[in-house]
Amino acid sequence: MSPASACNQGFSLGPENAGGTKNVQVGSELRLALPAELDWNIESTNTSALLLKSAALGSIGGSNLRIWLFDVKSAGQFVARPVNRRA
Repeated sequence: MSPASACNQGFSLGPENAGGTKNVQVGSELRLALPAELDWNIESTNTSALLLKSAALGSIGGSNLRIWLFDVKSAGQFVARPVNRRA
């Protein structure tokens, strides 16, 4: 995940951020938006670092997306990796 756009007190990440890194603050929000035509499993090296607030299907700019909103709950370095399977 490389540079992501800042949103209200948080960050938004998508496929264009694959393989990069991003610094986020405890208490901020992280929005992950990925193509809806795939089933996604979000894997993390620290399962207590991100708390899932919501998950939804939506459309942004004509693209169908699966969107997850997380609260960043703990400091430190961790990896969140989306793994896809064809829906």
